[in-house]
Amino acid sequence: MAQIRDEVVHESSLTLVHILDPIVGSLRVYASTEVPGFDESQTSRSLQRLVTVLQSIHRIGQASAPPKLLEVNIAALMRDLRDAEFADEQEQIDLRGPDQLGWVTDPTMVSLIIGVALRNAMESRSQKGGRKVTCEWEVGQNELVLRVSDDGRGPGQESQVLFEPGVTTKSGHAGLGLAIASQAARSLRASLALRARSPSGALFEARLPRLQGGPGADSGG
Repeated sequence: MAQIRDEVVHESSLTLVHILDPIVGSLRVYASTEVPGFDESQTSRSLQRLVTVLQSIHRIGQASAPPKLLEVNIAALMRDLRDAEFADEQEQIDLRGPDQLGWVTDPTMVSLIIGVALRNAMESRSQKGGRKVTCEWEVGQNELVLRVSDDGRGPGQESQVLFEPGVTTKSGHAGLGLAIASQAARSLRASLALRARSPSGALFEARLPRLQGGPGADSGG
């Protein structure tokens, strides 16, 4: 039943984005010429929020897909993620872990999970003027452990509640980031945790078990 649900979410999410994306693009083009001072207008801010929601829906679709298992170099994957999504802030993310650690997993799913954690940590850090964000990885007891930590404001409430869709501590956010990470984690049979750090900040932890599979293989549901 869960696998059927995930397939429905995957297909419907991507279909919805496919339909709405060109409409939103047209709205932005028309509004930019018809609304005086568009770039600083509430219309522009509302459209950007809609774009962000569509991006989240697309990520939900990706997170709901059956995982494609590959032998992945985790250090290279983390570097690629940092360089692609945080090109202007690379120096503010400290990567720590074995340089030649290989793991059978779905790199897209892992990037979704850690991407959410890094975005949250970077935003929290910038709001408080904190130090670098740390992303580290190691092999634990037959599992891959990935951690993202910051010294920002911290979760601020019962952390597990934040993994539910629509729950957020941030004004103007849809509350989908950690829900997307949670969906991707379910696909990988992984566990996620978010805890407050002392004296401040947050620690996000993902534990990924060893999965059977090889290049291009699907994980069994």
